[in-house]
Amino acid sequence: MKIGQINNLSSYKIEVSIDEHYIDRVMPGLDATFEKNNDTYSAQIRKVYPEVRNGKFRADLKFTGSQPDNIRTGQTYYLNIQLGSPTNAIIVPKGNFYQRTGGRWIYVVDSDGKSASKRSIRIGRQNPKYYEVLEGLEPDEKVIISGYENFGENDRVVISE
Repeated sequence: MKIGQINNLSSYKIEVSIDEHYIDRVMPGLDATFEKNNDTYSAQIRKVYPEVRNGKFRADLKFTGSQPDNIRTGQTYYLNIQLGSPTNAIIVPKGNFYQRTGGRWIYVVDSDGKSASKRSIRIGRQNPKYYEVLEGLEPDEKVIISGYENFGENDRVVISE
């Protein structure tokens, strides 16, 4: 039973709602930033609540530097949480190709753009929008990510205009 609540009016707690996809990667101590009026502010995750509701979980953050002057309770901001060190990666948008291939291969468009060849790949991490390709693709290569149901078992497909 909640008897009372103590509020510290000299500082704010930031409550965030995060997609459940990231629940294993979000932990206390991770840094976050957000912008307000062209200024960047820093925060750090203080507590993670593991309960998932409607595909989201909650976390509390605290300011680690200055905080905005005219911030108000209930305001909404979009935060960037640093889940790890930035790295260069080859990524492919998620598409229906995965249902047929299980991420083991993909059709790579030839340099002339008139055909595509089947090539083995190895997929690593993923998020709701992209797959990371660890092996089998070079930067800037074009691939077909749509469904492959109509391609049969062909190693090469012709792209018609």
